Amino acid sequence: MKVALVVGHSRESVGACSKRFNICEHQYNTEFVSDLSKILDVKYVVIHRQSLMTLPNTINKEKPDFIISFHCNAFDTHASGCEMLYYHKSGIGKKCAAILQRKVLLALSNKNRDIKAKTSEDRGGFLLRYTEAPCIIAEPFFIDNDMDFANAQVCRDALLFAVKEAIEEIANYIEKEKQCKR
Repeated sequence: MKVALVVGHSRESVGACSKRFNICEHQYNTEFVSDLSKILDVKYVVIHRQSLMTLPNTINKEKPDFIISFHCNAFDTHASGCEMLYYHKSGIGKKCAAILQRKVLLALSNKNRDIKAKTSEDRGGFLLRYTEAPCIIAEPFFIDNDMDFANAQVCRDALLFAVKEAIEEIANYIEKEKQCKR
């Protein structure tokens, strides 16, 4: 069982930022994924985006069993909460998103924005549609909301272990699904 840990955004396209804490999605998620990889008990590959158009193929070449792309949400500095995105035609992706959502909510105790189905035309839908393995886009908090981000920082260790536990639970779920299809 292998998970692809995708660092959201890139050095050239840093994503949303926290003005108060002077950090953007790419930097936050690079550090988060690095720390996560140190505690994982399952096989993983860390993927950094070169370009959005080539990202699905880069991931697919690694042949992961599932994918988590790490992001931070942003809107108007007031929106808050946790949500996970999955491809609308992926039943396994939906189940994986629900597992990750449940674990992250317990760690952060923030607003439940629920899991959300996305089509290929939606923001994030390109990655969700064109990866071969079930894929989740993780949006655990709003980086542009000072309270949401501060809470995520205070609860960072809990968030790391919640994601680790979710990955292990997802790996077990996917393994069982594969065995049922044999």
